[in-house]
This record gives sequence, structure tokens and C-alpha cells, in this order.
Amino acid sequence: MTAVVAPVINRTASSQDVPAWAGIPTNLSCVATANPAPRYEWTKASSVVATSEKSGWLQVTPQEGDGFEPYTCTVENNKGSDSMVIRLVKVGRSILLACAILVEI
Repeated sequence: MTAVVAPVINRTASSQDVPAWAGIPTNLSCVATANPAPRYEWTKASSVVATSEKSGWLQVTPQEGDGFEPYTCTVENNKGSDSMVIRLVKVGRSILLACAILVEI
């Protein structure tokens, strides 16, 4: 006999404060255990941005001035639900440096 268990998010294995750059895709993860398997729902500012029956992964591409708001992952099955907030931490502009080294032999 298989036990029916409400979802619980593994806060250690899930994303928490995720460094992100404007215009660069960033992956967020929400890891949960449940039986039956949970449904994942991602929201930002109370609006649903994605749902999945299979995976707790979400790829976001924050833009300058938008997209750095916290995301909430909610997992749910017929026994209950759990949720957690994942924050994007805005990282300054990335700079590509090219460096040439000449070595005389």
C-alpha cells in the first residue's frame, strides 16, 4: 500500500537567492516530494507565469527595470500544498574583457 502524502518543498535543494543579469536567461528550481506527484505553479506579482505537472524548473530572462521581482513556487496535490518565494538578485552589468598575452621565446 502506497501512502498518500501532501507536497513538501525541499528548501535546501530548491533555488533561494539566485544571481541574475538583465537579458540573460536564468533557471529557477523548486524541488518537492509528494504522492501523488505535485502540480507546480509559478507566480510573479500574483500573476501565474507557468504551470507544470512534471517539473519544478522555470527559466526566466529578467530585463532592466522589470523581471527582478520575487517568484513564488507553489506545489499542490489532492492532499495539500506548499509554497516558497525565490528571489532574483540583480547583478551589475557583465563586461567582456579580451586580453592578449605576448610571450617571447
